[in-house]
Amino acid sequence: MKKSPTAKFFSESLAERLRERILRGELPPGAQLRQDKVAQEFGTSHIPVREAFAQLEARGFVTIIANRGAFVSAMTRDEALRSWTIEGAYAAFEENKKGSLEPGKMADFVMLSGDVMTMPVADIWKTQVTMTVVGGKIVHRQ
Repeated sequence: MKKSPTAKFFSESLAERLRERILRGELPPGAQLRQDKVAQEFGTSHIPVREAFAQLEARGFVTIIANRGAFVSAMTRDEALRSWTIEGAYAAFEENKKGSLEPGKMADFVMLSGDVMTMPVADIWKTQVTMTVVGGKIVHRQ
């Protein structure tokens, strides 16, 4: 039986909402995602939850272990950066015009007060945006 467009949209929407929670740290690495609890929270059956977990696993946000369940994957700094740049653009179907710095794409980016790729993890939260460039023009400077 073919999946209805509404069911497909709901499982994708659910996956995106869970992805956002993972990225915000509300669902920390190693946390178990229980189908029954997620289904109850979002007022749905287990089927779209299972599909959302599969989508998250395909993108590296969740690890599914047979007979144990789904667990939030730990992200490397590089994976986290990609999830907010090129992967974010991909999720919005805009990867051809933004998400990476290359000729022909929008020149939107931020400069940070420190190198989040090398600083101690405990200091990342202190990082501030020192400059924002949108469409090649500076719109914020600290």
